[in-house]
Amino acid sequence: MTKKFGIIGNPIKHSLSPVLHNYWFNKYKIDATYSIIETNEAELSEIEKKSKIKI
Repeated sequence: MTKKFGIIGNPIKHSLSPVLHNYWFNKYKIDATYSIIETNEAELSEIEKKSKIKI
């Protein structure tokens, strides 16, 4: 089962985190992905519900 990781913020499109993390996931054959979630403060509670995380 693929594990999902990410970074949440605004603005966040400039982040190199997905490039770096996905490189290492691929290099070490880790079944995971890392992505950007661009949002604003008003949307955080909805993202929290969908992703099952605590903010």
